Amino acid sequence: MPASEHPMSDFLSDMQRSMADDYRRIRGRAGEDPGTAGDEGENSWSALLSLWLPQEYQIITKGRIIFPDGHSSPQVDVLVLAPWYPKAMLHGKYMLSCGVVAGFECKLTLRPHHIKAAAGTAAEIARHVGINRSTPYDVLHSPIIYGLLAHSHDWKGPESTPLDNVSGHLKDACAELTTFPREAIDYISVADLGTWRSNRFIFLWRQAEREAEEQMRSLLGNSYHSPREAFGESGTTQVGYMVSVLSGSKQPNPVSDLICHLFYRLGYVNESIRGLVEYTNAVQELQADTQGLTVKSWDASFYPEPVRDALESPDLIPRYSPLSWNRWGQAF
Repeated sequence: MPASEHPMSDFLSDMQRSMADDYRRIRGRAGEDPGTAGDEGENSWSALLSLWLPQEYQIITKGRIIFPDGHSSPQVDVLVLAPWYPKAMLHGKYMLSCGVVAGFECKLTLRPHHIKAAAGTAAEIARHVGINRSTPYDVLHSPIIYGLLAHSHDWKGPESTPLDNVSGHLKDACAELTTFPREAIDYISVADLGTWRSNRFIFLWRQAEREAEEQMRSLLGNSYHSPREAFGESGTTQVGYMVSVLSGSKQPNPVSDLICHLFYRLGYVNESIRGLVEYTNAVQELQADTQGLTVKSWDASFYPEPVRDALESPDLIPRYSPLSWNRWGQAF
């Protein structure tokens, strides 16, 4: 059976159509009551997550994340809570950071200032939530996934370039507001445009690579250009984003991209979802090409010493392996 005829593809396409229908319905009444329209937009995304995430996750709207030091986040529109989160504590508006899996800001129509504000909140949450220093994955990611969700966007003119606009504002916000890779926002998803999903890439010069470089230089002489010239003596760690783009007849499905990549991220802490990720990856038809965006780079100095030493060891050569959930990988 072709992937395009698989029932899973139908379900994923239905998500896209449902969000478009919601936008038209909510937008049509937004002038009468903007506040209610905003609430309906949040409820639309909340309902989508409730339908697609494993049923043991609890989804709430309008909550603040409270950290062990007593600091709390700004209000977050939609929160995904761990399966074990006590039901007795769901009635308040402060959610314990240790039980928050993901948080999302929701906008009916995306505008530039929304991107900067969401990137700032993502960075603030990552700074307060604490850091697991045991593996590269844990150092590079906040335990709370954070994103910005919108039904549509404000760049509708005939000469507008909405993909470039979102990418540009995202790059500027990350450059200004993120101090470490783990502070970068994980997702910006615009239902009728694209989903920007974050990735982290590690390039470090281990001893074995230095020796290989010397061999290449001895063979090729001055015609050999070392990657070290681009990445620096101590290597680099980069934060970037991938977004699906229109290519010929291949149409991007931003909502599907969001849900499928969210499944993948959850797979790092929830092994029970990994089978669904592998299944979805196997049957989902490639709908569009992808476009990459690098937003910021760091040298290796921010890694805790045990992790940095392990990464630089010739005995450990991390590689990118899709769906391996390897916390010592090269790309996440």
